[in-house]
Amino acid sequence: MSTKAQVLSKLGREPEASTILKTAMKLPGTTPLEIHQLGRQLLTAKKVDEALEVFQFNATKNGDQWPVHVGLARAYAAKGDTKQALAHAQKALPQAPDAVNKQSLEAMVKALSAGQSIN
Repeated sequence: MSTKAQVLSKLGREPEASTILKTAMKLPGTTPLEIHQLGRQLLTAKKVDEALEVFQFNATKNGDQWPVHVGLARAYAAKGDTKQALAHAQKALPQAPDAVNKQSLEAMVKALSAGQSIN
C-alpha cells in the first residue's frame, strides 16, 4: 500500500495517496515500526505536518514505545519544537532495542540539547 501511495503521489494524486496511507496505518496488523517508517517517508518528502499526524497516531495506537518516541522527536524537531523533540528523544533512549539505535539516540539528545537540527 505504501508503494501504491508513493506512485499516486508522484502522479500528483495526493488526496488518493493520503487516503491509502491512512488506511494502511490503521490496519490491525500494522506495527509501531511500520507506522514510524511511514512517518519517516513523509518527513523525507518534506510533508512535516502529515508526518507529525502519523507519529501522533502511532503514539495513540501504541503508547510508550521506542519507535513512537523516536518518531515524535523527529517530527517535533522538523517543526522547530526542540523542547518537545528533546523530551521524546530522552524517553526513547532507555527503550533503544540495540547498541546502534542507542548511539543514534545519544547523538540525537546531544544535538537537540545544543539546539542543533537532527533531520
